[in-house]
Amino acid sequence: QELAKPSIEDAFYVCVQQGAKRIIVSPFFLSPGRHWKQ
Repeated sequence: QELAKPSIEDAFYVCVQQGAKRIIVSPFFLSPGRHWKQ
């Protein structure tokens, strides 16, 4: 479960709907938290 909106899935969908042919993902954490520990 994502902690913030939009979810990763929703964000990918919007990119594709707007014509994206390639999406580059770079994980970025402001501070250690739940996702960092998993």
